[in-house]
Amino acid sequence: MTTSEHYSHNTSLAALADVLAAPLLLARRRPPAPLSPGIKRLDYPLDATTPGLVWIHAPAGFGKTQYLLEWYHHWQGQGLNVIWFNCEVTDDAALLLQALLAGDGSAAAIELARHCWPLAETPAFAAEQLESILINWLALIDRPLCVCIDNLQNLDETGWRLVQLLISRAPETCSLVLATRRAPSGASVVFRHPALLAVGMRQLTFSLPQQQRWLAEHGLSLDQDEQLLLDRRLGGWPAALGIWLACVRAYATLEVMAPGLGMFELQDYWLSDVVADQSAENRLLLQQLAVLEYGCEDLLRRLNQRDSSAGIDELLRNGFLQPLDQAGWVKVAAPFRRLIFATVTEVQREQWHRLAFYWYGEHQQPVRALEHAQKTAMAAELAPWMESQAEALLASLDIAGLIDWCELAGDQVLNQSPRLMQLACWAWLVSHRQRRAESMLRQLMHRQLLDDAELAALQGYLARLKGQQKSAMTLCKKALDGLSGDRYSIRFLMCSTLTYLSLGETDLDNARAWNRRAMQLARQHGGWALEALAMFDQARIELHRGHLEFSLDLIDAGIQLLRDKPGRIAVVPMGRLMVYRAFLLWVTHRHPDTLPDLLEQGSRYCREGADVMICYGYGLQAMIAASDGHCRQALDLLDEVERLMHSWGVESASYLWLILVKANVWISQGKHHRAQGCLVELLQGQPVAHLPRPEVFPLLPDFAAATQARLYLVCGRFHDCLAEVDEWLRCNSSPMIMMLIQLIRAAALRGCNQIAESQHIFNQVGHQLRQEGISMSFKAWLPELYAPAREAESAFATTARVQLSEREHDVLRKIAEGLSNQEIASQLFISLHTVKTHARKINIKLGVKNRTQAIHKAKELLLL
Repeated sequence: MTTSEHYSHNTSLAALADVLAAPLLLARRRPPAPLSPGIKRLDYPLDATTPGLVWIHAPAGFGKTQYLLEWYHHWQGQGLNVIWFNCEVTDDAALLLQALLAGDGSAAAIELARHCWPLAETPAFAAEQLESILINWLALIDRPLCVCIDNLQNLDETGWRLVQLLISRAPETCSLVLATRRAPSGASVVFRHPALLAVGMRQLTFSLPQQQRWLAEHGLSLDQDEQLLLDRRLGGWPAALGIWLACVRAYATLEVMAPGLGMFELQDYWLSDVVADQSAENRLLLQQLAVLEYGCEDLLRRLNQRDSSAGIDELLRNGFLQPLDQAGWVKVAAPFRRLIFATVTEVQREQWHRLAFYWYGEHQQPVRALEHAQKTAMAAELAPWMESQAEALLASLDIAGLIDWCELAGDQVLNQSPRLMQLACWAWLVSHRQRRAESMLRQLMHRQLLDDAELAALQGYLARLKGQQKSAMTLCKKALDGLSGDRYSIRFLMCSTLTYLSLGETDLDNARAWNRRAMQLARQHGGWALEALAMFDQARIELHRGHLEFSLDLIDAGIQLLRDKPGRIAVVPMGRLMVYRAFLLWVTHRHPDTLPDLLEQGSRYCREGADVMICYGYGLQAMIAASDGHCRQALDLLDEVERLMHSWGVESASYLWLILVKANVWISQGKHHRAQGCLVELLQGQPVAHLPRPEVFPLLPDFAAATQARLYLVCGRFHDCLAEVDEWLRCNSSPMIMMLIQLIRAAALRGCNQIAESQHIFNQVGHQLRQEGISMSFKAWLPELYAPAREAESAFATTARVQLSEREHDVLRKIAEGLSNQEIASQLFISLHTVKTHARKINIKLGVKNRTQAIHKAKELLLL
């Protein structure tokens, strides 16, 4: 190098050093101080599973910078080189590149920076040169490096191209954490990254426990009700919580939970920071969806007379909207809805609800139309409209919507129209609110407002709820013969009722015939909600026939049918289909990881539809929890759903079978006496065969027989178990329940040392189960069935040896009554010595040491 070249090189390095030390670049490379106090949310240790790219994408106010800082300080604590860059709107791509190279600090990076820094003064055509320098730098990285870039939305097009190259070409030793308010064009490179961790609003929103910790760190404590109210108001949005807390401190004279506290300040933040860069059209879409709760592009086109698809897509990408289960439908993200709703005038709300009413009416969704009509001044024209839509309203199966309207309208409005009174009566019946339905039916009968066929239909459905099978069948057939063709929804309900009645009688051929007729009615009148419900009924029939695979196919087809239809999902059939699909997956032991989410979705739909099928979902969750050893959780679930049914006003007969689930949970806990108490509560002194067969669980008598047999089995009362199952096997039950009872019989035979016959039954039933793809969960529910012979002998050894003589039973009963030995001797006319001898033998046989233990053990073995 010549003297002049050496001088020139040193001069360039000196100039470079000045640039890298420039205040602007230093400011961008300096991370902000963490908030104090704050809530840490980083749960990802730096190890082999650490993601190569963390993409943080959420609107303003969700703590993206704080989350980014957690990564920054975590990596610094590991002794790694971490680069920080905060983008501002005035920054260009060259400044970003300079920050990366300066943050690396290696000799190679400094040499590249020497070529890069003059480009900061050049026009945009230098973009390719910047990209070339970045690619060269990435190729030179030979040590672990972490890059944190905040506020990516402020980068220009060239800057974003550099970030895309950084994402796609960074070596495995380089980890990236990028935060942005908006998803820029070309963001697909992010989601193609093989080691991506995407963090959005859901992960950044404060949960209830996080809110409690955050408030505690700020010296504020709320009771449970106040905490829930605050969560409903602000949805766990960190910025909203911060603004609210600031207002609490600023307006110390107001109550902490004063209505509207902080709302004005939050609206100002919303307009100035959160949606400041959103177009007026997008802000209007957010307002409309906040008012309507959810919508689709076609509905919004009706409101705005223009295509809104581009705006919906943009709002979805940037986190303001969330997709619903059905394709094309969206809602406002929970933290924003209440805030946006408050920015809309009452005149605008009524106008939008009125337009939504007409749109839903035109799209054959009368109950949804009704919901919007209730929020307008349309009361005068609503009753005539409902009369004209009575069949469609019932066929929609949106029972919860009908019930809400009936409650809001009141008896005065309903009593003006026999058709509306009938509609209300059907809403109560279908939701199993038997007392309300009977009251309305008495009014209709007293005023002679029903013809014979209409009366028979209502009475037949009511008889079914009461467990009056024969009367229900007669009345439903009479109604079908007399109802006119235009009463298709009621005719469908009659066919569906007759399907269940036949199913309860194990007349599967008749059940299939009535189900086919229901399906024809649904398809003839375009009632896709009814069609989905008919598919659910058909799936239950096929399961009873032992055709599990076909049953699962029908459920999947029903779910797909609802998802393919326009408009909101019919929640009642969708809830039933999802819950039943979860049951079938449990039986076949397929996709066990999906069961919790599937049950949660199905139960949510059932709750939204006020459908008692939610009991099925809760019962299944309880069975799963018990089989996993979480019996306390199982009992809590059963208590929760019973409270829900009580709050809905559902008659207990509709969910009696939950008592049997509870009995099986007690058996799993070894608390056999409590299990027997459940059976006594259920049977009320009547034979098992006389139990009703409710719609939600038509196998109630069969399940009761199987539970009693199981209880005898685990208590070692094998002969009683065999007597129970042999009696039930003579009944005409479904193939599925017969296989279960046969398994219990085989286990009881094994307990009686009839090993050859027991094994034969196990082999035969096992073959049948495998043919139907059932791998399971009889094993999870009845582990005592599947133990090998020696293990079973050991498991039943204690109970099998407990064979008390008749006189020992007499003495044991007197001991349980609390009598002394002398009193027992007097009442049984035996000597005191004989009583003591019997008591000693009882203790030995039961394996106990005293009277108290003997009574407890005898109850658990059902000897008392």
